[in-house]
Amino acid sequence: MQLDSLITYAIENFKKTKVCVNEQNEKALGFYIKDGFCVVSRSDLDATGKAYPLLHLERREWKQKERVIK
Repeated sequence: MQLDSLITYAIENFKKTKVCVNEQNEKALGFYIKDGFCVVSRSDLDATGKAYPLLHLERREWKQKERVIK
């Protein structure tokens, strides 16, 4: 299963439209932005309290009809 298929599955079946990405992980950030996510906030610390800044992304709209399934 491809990553974009996993995102589609998570959104459609679990209504998961939010993700967190390490600010330094430019590839992951680019992947999610390309798939329609946008940065909504930033945290200086990760969930364990370590100094790994996180970007919080959200996909605000989801319309299956707009997706092209390969």
